[in-house]
Amino acid sequence: MAGPIDEATDRVRVFHGLRPYLCCVAVGGGSVWVAEAHDVARIAPDGRVLRRYPFSSTNIGDMAFADGSLWASADTTGQLLRIDARTGQRRSIHLGNLLIAAAASHGIVAAAAIPLPTLPAHGLGSRVLSVALQSDWLNNTDPAVARQPDGTGRWQWQLLHTICGELYTRPDSPGSRRLVPELASGPARASPDRRTWTIPIRTGVRFSPPLGRVVTAEDVRATLVRALSPDLGPTAPAAHILRDVIGLDSYRDHRTSDV
Repeated sequence: MAGPIDEATDRVRVFHGLRPYLCCVAVGGGSVWVAEAHDVARIAPDGRVLRRYPFSSTNIGDMAFADGSLWASADTTGQLLRIDARTGQRRSIHLGNLLIAAAASHGIVAAAAIPLPTLPAHGLGSRVLSVALQSDWLNNTDPAVARQPDGTGRWQWQLLHTICGELYTRPDSPGSRRLVPELASGPARASPDRRTWTIPIRTGVRFSPPLGRVVTAEDVRATLVRALSPDLGPTAPAAHILRDVIGLDSYRDHRTSDV
């Protein structure tokens, strides 16, 4: 974090490192208030951390200062947090919902809220895989909209292989050229003019619960068409990878309803 700026030179006079991850900053009561991963840090004008206020919530979404108090919204726990700048007393008010913003002025405090999402594993019973992460940040790994991980993103490859079924996999390394069938039951077969390729699909492979039904060739076809949809914009990865497929341009230009 940068401290005070010298008005004569426009240079920062003091630097002070804080704990990741930082989301919000507020000024009031002669201090700067910064939300860290597990607390709110109160910082003096010279850059010194005066005090840290720990909170049970690890996801502060927004902060505001007014009338001698700092207010913070805890986005995932539905709590509105208050710190008295004079006494340091903390108070937590549970409002429910997902609190995404906070504002305060002249004795009035407002919080923006949206409904909490439903639990994705609701109704699946006890046999559910729980994946623990070091932080609550999870990149989009939907193959239709996300770039393939590079060679250094090993955790991304692990996540991709865990949640997605692929026609073929590379068991050696991401850059390997050796393909092993996964959803496919064997190698692709080319037509005599090598303009059409047919990929046989394994039988008996099923979707995860609660769907649980058998994966068909139509499911694979529909997945490819979805990944090529013009609604995903010009940077959709699949459109670049399969750019030599006949009919793709017409489909992505909305001139046809399918590839």
